[in-house]
Amino acid sequence: GSLGFVVGSLHQFRKADKILYRFAWPLAAIIVVGASLGAYIVLAIDTAILTKVIGLIVALLVPLVLWRKDLGLTHHTVSNKRILLGYFIYAFLSVYEGFLGVGGGILAAYLFVLMFGMTFTEANATEKVPQAVNSLITTVIFAVHGVIDYKLGLVLMVGSFIGGSLGARFAIKKGDRVVKAIFITVATISAIRFVFFS
Repeated sequence: GSLGFVVGSLHQFRKADKILYRFAWPLAAIIVVGASLGAYIVLAIDTAILTKVIGLIVALLVPLVLWRKDLGLTHHTVSNKRILLGYFIYAFLSVYEGFLGVGGGILAAYLFVLMFGMTFTEANATEKVPQAVNSLITTVIFAVHGVIDYKLGLVLMVGSFIGGSLGARFAIKKGDRVVKAIFITVATISAIRFVFFS
């Protein structure tokens, strides 16, 4: 299902020229290793506690986005050291996204805005490139282990493709201010769900 969503939204963001490829390709290279490790880890660990930890991290970052009014609304230049640190943090995030992924997109958006100086729309668009790589890798690994329900997967993929395409169009049309407001709402609800209902 996630593969359909990524492909659908990636197509729309590419047409609107919102993807920052100078970041997208290094991030995709990082996720090749991270997602592979993560997909194997999921087969061996209990993820309930980690989900709660991710929920707490997401919750702690929401006030930062609220406090900095311009954060994610305008593209700003950042230092090379900050970019390298961002890649380093993303390496760990990619492992997490490979084996659980719950809240991974929210954390990636935070990371891209804070460490790479992107707007929320650019962050959402750019993340689709490594997400596409991640989805392909994890799908292959899960297929090899025989844990995919192909009939259900196909239905989810088609539905997710349509949803991803419509969501990307909405984000492009409405702009970063609306995307940021939606992001804060989703992050807050997700944090509550991860901490108290997972």
